Amino acid sequence: MNIFAKLKRKNAAARLIDEQMYEIVVEELQSGVRRNGLWAKALAKSQGDESKAKALYISYRVQSLRDESEIAEAMQEYEAEESRNRHQQYQKQQEKEYKNNSRKLQIKIKNLRNEGYSFYLIAQDFNEESVNIPNEYIDNFNKWSPELVKLIKNN
Repeated sequence: MNIFAKLKRKNAAARLIDEQMYEIVVEELQSGVRRNGLWAKALAKSQGDESKAKALYISYRVQSLRDESEIAEAMQEYEAEESRNRHQQYQKQQEKEYKNNSRKLQIKIKNLRNEGYSFYLIAQDFNEESVNIPNEYIDNFNKWSPELVKLIKNN
């Protein structure tokens, strides 16, 4: 779709939204709802002529609806951005904690190996069967949950 077709559709959508806003204002007026501040502004601009004031009021109220819509959209965008930021901060904190815990576990594993311990992985999902894993593979323990790494003393 070319840029002109997109622009044409965008303008058509804007006109339909505009029509709906005028309809809202007419329904408000028919039900006796009126914004006093906007009505006072319309009366002042029309120098007290109520028929001109009514036409001005409708224009002012439609603009007010546009403004309310714009503010609501901006608030939604702000809240979505804040939510994304909080999620990113949470992820960064989780990564930091994971790296810190991984570093501590690596040091602990190294120290225990120096004391003569070996490690194996328990495949808990497979009927508690033990699977011996050579030490060189355990070095890359980030693939496994630390809770699954078990410790045995070499004899």
